[in-house]
Amino acid sequence: MDFLNGALRKLALVLLVFGAVKGKLTGANPLKSSLQTALVGGLAAGAAFYLASLFG
Repeated sequence: MDFLNGALRKLALVLLVFGAVKGKLTGANPLKSSLQTALVGGLAAGAAFYLASLFG
């Protein structure tokens, strides 16, 4: 589980950074954009993990 915990932390960091950059480039609020991107990306990753566990 240590690997999964580390991977989730890295995923969250990458999504937050990507969202902030996206917000700066589009003129949106970088904080709001980073939180939205992290939320949507995190939910998508969680759904993919869950579906993979059902079929794997």
